[in-house]
This record gives sequence, C-alpha cells and structure tokens, in this order.
Amino acid sequence: MGDFSHIHSVPKYMARMGQCFSQTEDTVSVPLDQRHVKTENDIEGGSDIDGKKYCFSDGVGKISVSLAKRVHDALGHDKLCSAFQIRYGGYKGMLVIDPTLQDTDIVFRNSMKKFDSPENIRLEIAKTSAPISLQLNRPFISILNDMGVRHRTFMKLQEDMLRTLTSILYDEQEAARFLDSKTPNQIFNYKDLSDSGIFLTTEPFFRSLLLALHRHHVANIAIDPSKGRNMLGVLDETGLLNQNEVFVQYTKDLSYGETTRDTVILKREVLVTKNPCLFPGDVRKFWAVDIPDLHHIVDCIVFPQRF
Repeated sequence: MGDFSHIHSVPKYMARMGQCFSQTEDTVSVPLDQRHVKTENDIEGGSDIDGKKYCFSDGVGKISVSLAKRVHDALGHDKLCSAFQIRYGGYKGMLVIDPTLQDTDIVFRNSMKKFDSPENIRLEIAKTSAPISLQLNRPFISILNDMGVRHRTFMKLQEDMLRTLTSILYDEQEAARFLDSKTPNQIFNYKDLSDSGIFLTTEPFFRSLLLALHRHHVANIAIDPSKGRNMLGVLDETGLLNQNEVFVQYTKDLSYGETTRDTVILKREVLVTKNPCLFPGDVRKFWAVDIPDLHHIVDCIVFPQRF
C-alpha cells in the first residue's frame, strides 16, 4: 500500500491505510517523474490566534487539459469535468483543470501528500464536478433562522418544489424533463420517448419511476436549481479574486440528456455553506464576480487565495 513508518498516531495511521480502500474509479496511468508530476508549495497567508498560517490551497492541485481529456474518456462522461477528487499513490485531494499547464500533467501541493507509495501510479477518481441540486437540511435551516431568516422563506421554497413534483405526475413535458435530470442519457432519452407517442405519466413502468422519484423528493426537499447548487470548492490559481469574492459558473440545465449545455455566471451576493453545516461560522456571504480567466471552471465554486 505504501510507507506509513512516519505516522505514529494510531487514528491517523488507520485513516491513511483506509485511503487505499476508498471507493474510486480507476482511469489512467501517470508516471511518477518530473516530466509528468510536479509538487509545489502550498499558498499560505494570514494567521490564526495561535500564529499558525492559513493554508488556502489545502488539498487542491492542478491537472492539464490533455490528461483531463484522457481521464474523461476513461470515465465515459459526455462532458469534460472541471475538477476531479482523486487518489494517486499516497496523494489525495482535488485536481482542477489549468489551461496554462503545458510542461507537465499534474501539479500536486505538499498538503496533498499523505504517505509515499511510488509503485501506485494509477489515477483514481472518487468524484467529479457536475451539476448537482441542493437540498434543505435541518441544521442549515436552524442556523439561518438564528440569523434572522423567517420560516416563511423556507415554506415558499418547499411549496415551489412540491408544485414542481406534483406536475411530473400529469404533465408529459415536466415528466420527461425530470426523468432526464435524474437518469444518465445512455439508459433512456425520455424526451424522444415522449415525442414518439409513449405517455410517460400513464405507461406502467415509467409511471412507477415517477412515483418513486416523487416519494423520494417529497421527503428530501430540493431548492430550485436556479437558486442553489451543491458544488466542489476549488482555488483561484490566477490570484484575481479579492477577499470575500468567489467565482461561480454553473450548468443551467441539470438534465443528463443535454449534449450541449448553457452555463450561467453569477454576479451577485451569494450565501455559501459546507457539509456538514453545524455552526453559524459555517455560513458566509460572498460576492460572486465574473473573472474571464476562470471561465473554464464550471459547476465549482472558486475561492480566493487572499485572506
């Protein structure tokens, strides 16, 4: 698995061994040499009350477009992802596409290296950036209530989603759109099925799918995709974002069935939280701004490297 001799804490030792058994998807081999893989120092700044510097690049590295395309082909995705959550030998973390990366395939940060494992040169993917809806949860609602957000606001979000969920049981277009948004297009193209004369809302098999989705989403109320998304957080490698600024570009349509997807770049105040969200400090306001040099990053939230 690797060399764990430098780890003396039992919990950390077990965690590092567990890293080798993460649920990942194998993709391509990347030779562990200076031509293909480099390591950079982390970007640090500011300090906490103990004088320890904040690490803004903790767990975030870079990947070339050419290697990202190879990974994309190995995964069989229909759209090139902007970011990958990876395991590579003793490294773990995020790799974000960098169009300026020409002389190497991967740039790791020191914070990404957990142990030595030079024999393992397969790049494994745990998660990729993708358009993902956001669901309400009790801790998040409680924190926003404490911050002055009224209950009526959440009731309105719930009512809007229930209205949408109800429409999928009788509206053919809504049913096709909703099924497409929840199912990879290599299984069915529901819009084509509906256009060919198959009634998704009455045909027994597809009706059962709609009812199952309806039950699931009633129990897990999602926010309208235009008002909230679940995204991977990455670093602004350009250094153009200022303090309290973020860059957010998301895929407009959540449907898997779309081969060409329009995107939306936010330019307004946004509310950002993390999962799990337990304390008031886990919810913050930022200004989403447009940075042309970051337009290659989609379905991720880009944070500044400035304190």
